[in-house]
Amino acid sequence: MEFKKLYKKIIKLAIIIASYGFIIIKLYRYKEIDNIVEQFSQFNYYNLFIFIIVLLLMPVNWSIESVKWRILVKHLERISFLTSLKAVLSGVTVSIFTPNRVGEFGGRIFVLRKKNRVPAIFATIVGSFSQLIITISVGIISLILFFILFPEKVIDIKYNNYIFIILLVLISVSIIYIYFNIDKFSKYIIRLPYIKKFKKYIEIISLYNKQELSKVLFISLIRYLVFLTQFYLLLHVFNVNIEIVPAFISIGLVFLTMTAIPTITLAEIGIRGSVAIYFLGMFSDEIVGIVSTSIVLWIINLSIPALVGSLVFYKIKI
Repeated sequence: MEFKKLYKKIIKLAIIIASYGFIIIKLYRYKEIDNIVEQFSQFNYYNLFIFIIVLLLMPVNWSIESVKWRILVKHLERISFLTSLKAVLSGVTVSIFTPNRVGEFGGRIFVLRKKNRVPAIFATIVGSFSQLIITISVGIISLILFFILFPEKVIDIKYNNYIFIILLVLISVSIIYIYFNIDKFSKYIIRLPYIKKFKKYIEIISLYNKQELSKVLFISLIRYLVFLTQFYLLLHVFNVNIEIVPAFISIGLVFLTMTAIPTITLAEIGIRGSVAIYFLGMFSDEIVGIVSTSIVLWIINLSIPALVGSLVFYKIKI
């Protein structure tokens, strides 16, 4: 029994060390840190005020996600908002060093009773699916607006842009249909070979009614708007002069592209910066400010919560 406790403690410490190590290495190796520090030193009161707002939106962001996860796991176990928040922050800690942050699914479940932990993974997947729908849908709207409002910036391609837009809309409608009929699709999924043995765990997916799924989707939209606002405000903090319409279109395309690109976490911040430069760079020459925005947004929304989550994760029984 003592060995088992020691083993679990070692696992937790290893995860926490990996989280801290990853953040330190990532920030140390990134070449733009000096530029960011220099820009911070030039902050005026306006920049500082806007930056504080962005920081305050960080707990708002994770609180929204906590409300969503609490709704998703209520069919398994009734938990408080605080317990849900602990789960979400623990998930950030575990996920930050995993590819595409898949560790988030497993990092949250330890606040629940053991019998509910595996089903909770599938409940978390439903929540991620709702966030994916919002990201894709808003991204497609951004792309349509980009084609309509800024045709001169569209790369000349062989295929008709309207056909491309229709295809994207069909994809968006299809995933929304799947989401709201997830109970029906889950019945087919559990019939697949190698999936049947997880039937009792996957069945939680069929318990959500359309009202609950709508609520979760709406919460995901609110969370997306928080991300969008943070990104836009940070552009102003780092003196990237860009009008609100092209800014929101570009940010929507950045989020859409980042969703479509499978990333190894070690490369994520570089890819995120490159994608941001590609889209926002069409409307602004402030490349340093665009890159700084991407890095600082990553620090605020992932690094800081991961460090806080590590303290929570260490106290959780696994």
